Amino acid sequence: MRTISCTVEALAPHFDFYILTLNRDFGSNEVYTSVRTGAWNRVGAAHVYYTPDFRFSVVRRAVEEVRPDVLYLNSFFSMSSLMGLVLRRVGGLPSELPVVLAPRGELAPGALGLKAAKKRAFTILARAVGLYDDLRWHASSEREKSEMLRLLGSFGVRAEHVQVAPDLGAACPAGYGQRSSKLAGEASFVTVSRVTRMKNLPFTLDRLAELRGRITLDVFGPLEDRELWSECERKIEAMPENVTVCYRGALDPGCVFSELAGRQFFVLPTLGENYGHVIIEGAAAGCPVIVSDRTQWLGLAAKGVGWDIALHDPLGWCSALQTCVDMGEREYQALSARAAEFGRSIMNSAENLRANLELFNHAVSQRSSVRGYPSEPCGT
Repeated sequence: MRTISCTVEALAPHFDFYILTLNRDFGSNEVYTSVRTGAWNRVGAAHVYYTPDFRFSVVRRAVEEVRPDVLYLNSFFSMSSLMGLVLRRVGGLPSELPVVLAPRGELAPGALGLKAAKKRAFTILARAVGLYDDLRWHASSEREKSEMLRLLGSFGVRAEHVQVAPDLGAACPAGYGQRSSKLAGEASFVTVSRVTRMKNLPFTLDRLAELRGRITLDVFGPLEDRELWSECERKIEAMPENVTVCYRGALDPGCVFSELAGRQFFVLPTLGENYGHVIIEGAAAGCPVIVSDRTQWLGLAAKGVGWDIALHDPLGWCSALQTCVDMGEREYQALSARAAEFGRSIMNSAENLRANLELFNHAVSQRSSVRGYPSEPCGT
């Protein structure tokens, strides 16, 4: 939702956004108390409809009420996207309504490897019934586009059907590159992500347990995989005395930069990212980043802003992390300043904004050509 929120805020001067979502966090039974369920709410620059569950009738009614120029689906496998696609397939949605689908990294090899048999069976069925026919596809990077085409080629999807528009970030406040002092032999690490297999938190814990020096790790993010978190808790309990790990809970989007700025290094050995929005946020906040080589952010050491390391190289991970711990004040401040400049240049990129505008303008023009609408975009 962080990516969607940033996209809405950045494109609000050009489009009207209506969002259909659940009335609670993923995996939680606690209903939001600050919004009205079953009604449209004004949230920032968007109109948001909170529903207790996704049903065909809810999706269809929302489309009928809004009469959007574009239907944007934010997942390849999620129930909300599937309901929209099924309705479209059986004639429950206007045939002229353009649909843009963003898989959000779900088609990366690492993601497809989780519950692989179930996903393989689903894609075979979806291809047979034409569930994903005639869509416009949104990739967040050239890397994700390549990953998508490896699977979607069998659906008849070609390169020209996939448009690359990098994720947009919140305007990055200046000043977060100024860091507190760094003592050699000590380091504070932070990770901000959903606690799922894809984010690979157990790998982080295993590597930190092998280091020398005084080390802290703060973990932010919703506990989407309780079984995985139980595994992590066992590892945390067995940590050596020099390593302290604290789970800080889910992080309010408005507090991301301030929390990141209070730590020294950002770490995420992810199995795959379509873009890696939070990686760039970490860098922009002045945290040099240590990530896997399964994101588009490669060559970080050469840029002097962090490290990208293969997951099959645990010794390489330990070496980079120990370098962070051993680093002194002067070296750290220079590294942090370069990371902040690197992250802010990406988050405030005018080129990325133009790419997202082109994505939606192109989709709107598809409907305009069918319905004879004026060429000016009129919302999504």
